[in-house]
Amino acid sequence: MPAQAGIQSFLPSGFHLIEILIVLAIISILISFAVPSYSTYIAHANRREAESLLMELASRLEEYRLQHDSYQDATLNTLKFPATNKNHTYQFQILSANQDTFLITAQPLHTQANKDADCGMLMLDAIGKKSVSGNKPVNECW
Repeated sequence: MPAQAGIQSFLPSGFHLIEILIVLAIISILISFAVPSYSTYIAHANRREAESLLMELASRLEEYRLQHDSYQDATLNTLKFPATNKNHTYQFQILSANQDTFLITAQPLHTQANKDADCGMLMLDAIGKKSVSGNKPVNECW
């Protein structure tokens, strides 16, 4: 018997609520793994940037010593070096600078200080000795 022109057969279309909830649950589980991993990655990248900038600061201090026969009186301003990196996650300081040696640091700021507490402050001296103020070994932080 032919189908009547005004009657269409009922075909379910769209999604059921339970299907949408299952998809949302799967997405939330994936996000719960991804966000901490991404956060750790960002903290690590910020620390690598600070290490690179500390090496650049050490290089500028060496140039200063060649011109003035001493590290003494060198400041971030005289070296035209920024006090913080572009993201404001690390603050740089010249803790000491005398005739023959210097000690420079990169102090983590704000959320970086919380995320990277195990490494803490990065330090570099005139002979290239690297150290940290945190609990992690130097080779894991540098």
